[in-house]
Amino acid sequence: MTRTKQLAILSMALAGAWLTASCGSSDSAGSSGIGAGGAGGAGGAGGGGASIADLCASTCAKMAAPGCPAETTAQDCTQQCTADMTKLTASCSDVVGSYLTCASTTGTFACDSSQQAALSGCADAQSAMEQCRVCTAEPNGDACDDCMKQSCCAQLVDYQTDPDKGAYDACTAACTDDSCMHACATEHPNVVAAQAAMDQCMQSRCTTPCTN
Repeated sequence: MTRTKQLAILSMALAGAWLTASCGSSDSAGSSGIGAGGAGGAGGAGGGGASIADLCASTCAKMAAPGCPAETTAQDCTQQCTADMTKLTASCSDVVGSYLTCASTTGTFACDSSQQAALSGCADAQSAMEQCRVCTAEPNGDACDDCMKQSCCAQLVDYQTDPDKGAYDACTAACTDDSCMHACATEHPNVVAAQAAMDQCMQSRCTTPCTN
């Protein structure tokens, strides 16, 4: 596995369609005023808003409704969403609230080409959260990861939010030879270009920490 692929996997730590699905509109959602208090992120919300656990449960129920074959269950999604979003509120509280509020209310889910639930209607909210999440250093992150998040934030965000990334990942995951990988790259050129830009940024700005 290449270093770039490892970074891509790291920056997708909040896995699941509730986060990584493509968004079809440019609508933005207002802040929900959520709070991260209480065990498991189920504590009260500021200003009377819903808790993270409640917003995740609503979002994951909507995600499961289309019955996409490759999607996780609503229960597993809710547990992962609650844990991950609670951690994220330390640095991205407002954008987490905006994203979950949109996804759990006005957003809609449908099965995409990789048979996962793809979200539409929350593009602005997702973009803001992706930028905050992807570019926030992990407490135990290594020097390469920290450099990439600080110096290549825009490239990381472009790669992670590409609407074809899910389909590209599913395509390459099924490959067993180079010809298959080339076919996936041909089918999803925008994702490949975004990954190349991320590689180039790493090589020009983070060569030392990412090669040591």
